[in-house]
Amino acid sequence: RRVKATKGTGRWFALGLRLIAVILCLRAALRPTINLPEKKPQTSAVLLMIDSSGSQQIRDEVGARARWEVAYKALADARKALSDKGPNLEVHEYRFDSELVEGTVDEKFKPEGRETAIGSMLLEAVKKNGGTPISTVLLISDGANNGGIAPLAAAETLKRQVIPVMTVAVGSETAGGESRDIAV
Repeated sequence: RRVKATKGTGRWFALGLRLIAVILCLRAALRPTINLPEKKPQTSAVLLMIDSSGSQQIRDEVGARARWEVAYKALADARKALSDKGPNLEVHEYRFDSELVEGTVDEKFKPEGRETAIGSMLLEAVKKNGGTPISTVLLISDGANNGGIAPLAAAETLKRQVIPVMTVAVGSETAGGESRDIAV
């Protein structure tokens, strides 16, 4: 026995139902989701690093001030700028020569390190903060590197890790007789 063909409105209704069924099957297969981005505050760190090698005692700054005085002033200014940045920003202070020492640096500290290993100390400071993302490193130094890894090699490594290094240079390139840097 043959089913009687539908005509007119019934036919369009059946076609519409089939079309809706196909669309619903496609929708279910694609599993659409709504992604609502959620902003979660994330803790990050700023590393303040100050050179504590003996070359910081050289008095070649304006007014015959020692490099250490100018470097310490830059460190104090950085502390002040970072003091009200909120609870999600950790500030870690380091002094370095051939070794890295964490802790608040005092103005009365006398820099006497015999070697300056800028590159090695940059990498070591970042390594000490391994679990916390580092937003920036502020390096205060006279730039006289005479030990460890070359600073440019360390900077390239940090560049690949997307860690910016900002530098504050102290001292003069022509420090006079007090300078113990070797020129070739």
